[in-house]
Formats: sequence, structure tokens, C-alpha cells
Amino acid sequence: MPTIPPAFALLLATAFTTPAEEYSQCIDETITNAAWQACGEAYLKRLDGELNAAWARFDAEQRKDLLAEQRA
Repeated sequence: MPTIPPAFALLLATAFTTPAEEYSQCIDETITNAAWQACGEAYLKRLDGELNAAWARFDAEQRKDLLAEQRA
């Protein structure tokens, strides 16, 4: 069984966080599909920022290894 490189495990842990308090509150306070879409878009934008911040912590060699692992 292949093992997950530690850097990739960190990236996965960062990518799959539980829903944020702001997202849950937004969903609870709205009633339309358009509003729920806006809640989701804001949440995904925040997660994208967190993922980019995690990615920036890796050095060039770790990024290269992660990309190779993803493409395998």
C-alpha cells in the first residue's frame, strides 16, 4: 500500500476543514438559493485562500513532489 507523503497529508488536512462558523450562520440566516450560493461562494473563496497559504509553506522540492504525486 502506498504511503502519503507528509507534505501531501498536510495539504489534504488543510483542504478539508469543517464548515466555518460564518458559513453555517450565513446558511441559517438565508432562505433563497441565490443567498445560499453566495454563502457557498464566500466559503470556497476562504478555503481557497487557506489552501494557497498552505501551499506557500512548501518549498520548491515539496511542491514538485506533491504535483508528481497528484499526477500519478
